[in-house]
Formats: sequence, structure tokens, C-alpha cells
Amino acid sequence: MTDAMLEVVIGRLKPVIDSQKFVRQDSADCVFVNSSCAIRVRYDEKKHVFLLEKSDLKEEGASDFYTLSSYLFDERSTEADARSVGNDFLDTLNGELGLTRSVNMAKRDVPLPGKTRGDTVPGLESFCNRFLTLFPAYKDQYKEEVARYGGFLADHFFSGTAAVVLRQAVENRDTKQLDKMVGMLDLYYVDGDYEVQSTITYSIIGEAFRDRAELFDVFLEMIGDNAKYLRQPAINMMKYVIRKGK
Repeated sequence: MTDAMLEVVIGRLKPVIDSQKFVRQDSADCVFVNSSCAIRVRYDEKKHVFLLEKSDLKEEGASDFYTLSSYLFDERSTEADARSVGNDFLDTLNGELGLTRSVNMAKRDVPLPGKTRGDTVPGLESFCNRFLTLFPAYKDQYKEEVARYGGFLADHFFSGTAAVVLRQAVENRDTKQLDKMVGMLDLYYVDGDYEVQSTITYSIIGEAFRDRAELFDVFLEMIGDNAKYLRQPAINMMKYVIRKGK
């Protein structure tokens, strides 16, 4: 389980790894090196923690690795927890490498996601384009996150935006807002690719109702038969993943 979770953590660091030209080393540890430093992500079995470490490359040679951040992770932790570890490490790396200082300037240059061509299966960019069209208040947040992280982290973005909109619509019994959101989710669940489907079920519905089983039941009651493609996958995800703590 730990190796798979480690790769989930590493995946969240991809924007920094790519933008700063880090190259993964062929070694037992997850070590990435560029022209100025090395970073290492590893799991300490005894302490049950993920560690983000750094080594500075100097003329006299490399320094020893030192810890930048640590994150508790035990047998009860899930893939969602691993993504949280990765997001925390990504924030830490951005700060350590000085990549957050120009966010306000950089976000002005971030283009909004575009639409998918008519003959192409919609992916996350198309899905995000539709979300921002329906909920334009989140355009600045999209630009800010892309600027901060060096790329678009769909799970992080949608769990903090679309999931919140969905949960609040159910809490407030706001049928107009809910119909708008569910209409989009249902359409993209059937038309979108696997990444879109996974984002809808886990990052949006799962995040919206993870600790609110009773609210999920209200959600099902409110949508009735208006989400014929989404309803059963949402029920299965809550029943077999969220409620069983996977």
C-alpha cells in the first residue's frame, strides 16, 4: 500500500518537478535532482510519517538531506490522505524554492481552460471550462492556483470549489443552484473521460458528503431522477469507498 501511496504523493509534486527540471534518480528512494538541489520523498515505517527532504548542491558537494516537512500517515490513511500529503509538500516546496512570491503577478498571465473540440472526448480542461462558465466567481481562484502550483491540480481545485457549491446547495435546499450543478455533473459523467468521471465522483461528490451521510441522502432525495447517469455511481462510491474508509 505504501508504495502506491508514495506515487500518489509524488504525483502531486509534478508541477514543481516539471517546471524546475527535476530528474528522478534511479535509486531505491524517490530522489529528484536539478542543477541546484535534490529533493527526496520517503516513508518512515517506524514513525508512520511521510517526509519531504532536501539536499543543497554546492561546489564542495551535496549536503546531507534535511527535513522540510513531515506528515503522519498510518494504516488507516486513504488515498485522499495521500493527496493531502502531496498538496502539503507542494506548498512547502513552492515556498522553499521561492515559487510563491510572484503569484499575484503570474496569475494575470494564466489563461482560462478552453473547450474540447466537438469530436474529442471531454477531459478535465473542458470540464473546468464548463464549471467556470456556470460559476464564474471561481475564475480568479483557478488562475491563482495554477500560478501558485505551476499547473492545474484538478483534485485540489474542485474539492475546494465545486464540492463546496454542491454541499451548500443541499444544505440550503437551493434547488436552482443544485439543478445547475447536477446538470453539469451528469452530462460530463457520461460524456467525459475517466479523469473527469473520477474527479466528479471522488473530488466533488465524495468531498462534499464525506462526513455527511445524512446530507448525501438529502442530496439523493433532491435530485430525484434528474441525474440518471450520475446517481448510481455516486451511491456506489459513497457505499463502497467513503463509508468503508477506503
